[in-house]
Amino acid sequence: MKPKVSSIVVRAAIVATVAAVLFAMSGTADGEVINPASRKGMSGKLNITVPTEAGGTLLPPGSYEVEVRKSGGGSVVEFARWTYNPYAQESLPVWDREVVATVNAIPQEMNSAATRTELLLASSGSNRALALEIRGHSVDYVF
Repeated sequence: MKPKVSSIVVRAAIVATVAAVLFAMSGTADGEVINPASRKGMSGKLNITVPTEAGGTLLPPGSYEVEVRKSGGGSVVEFARWTYNPYAQESLPVWDREVVATVNAIPQEMNSAATRTELLLASSGSNRALALEIRGHSVDYVF
């Protein structure tokens, strides 16, 4: 015969378990300040409407995925395009990521986070990019 357990004891055990889980999770939420220039894998989407030069490489118009990577010599920005191949063989992916250009960049901190991913041009009528801003990050990548 099983001993009867009071519903108050069961409720107290559930409340204690939930409190312990919440307490354990709150320890991981402390705010550590991280230097934005040291972040890895920052990326964004970029649409170029006219041929644009970035770091000595001419980028044709189109949609790009830009990603900042660390390299032995510092930071580099990768400009990549995704292409769709509906005729890909079975077991091969139908989407392919092609890196169009890899450009050396120097990270420089900004006062506030960028509101969109964009290339900063030398002048309003120019097709030469001087830097890249990635939405949500407070770092400029100067070419």
